[in-house]
Amino acid sequence: MDIKNNVIFLTVAAYLLFGAGFMQLRLPPSSGGGVPVGELVLIFSILTMSLPLVLVRFNKVVFILPFIIWWTHGFISAAIGSISYGMWALRDATHVIESLYILVGFVAVSRTKILLKFYHIVPFFI
Repeated sequence: MDIKNNVIFLTVAAYLLFGAGFMQLRLPPSSGGGVPVGELVLIFSILTMSLPLVLVRFNKVVFILPFIIWWTHGFISAAIGSISYGMWALRDATHVIESLYILVGFVAVSRTKILLKFYHIVPFFI
């Protein structure tokens, strides 16, 4: 769990330090293809969390229905659009995809010890 949080914190730090430059870092490295490292971290984080448990805990803090509607509509639109427009539909859905960082952040700072570590590290990068 600590390695996962460190990877998330390093990703956030890289976004804060390098901005658009970090968004261009892709695997495999290429000028046209590849998956951005930030999205790989997002996918890794989503796949390694217990999503039903996270959604139940998240719902105790925030009313989750608008998020569920937003994500459902966005992913269905992206899936339908990808049939006609291919990767461009996924590019147009990045705001929905990246909004999943809300869940990743919620899980990453869910423990007090990690939250204090986050508050200690972030001012250094800002």
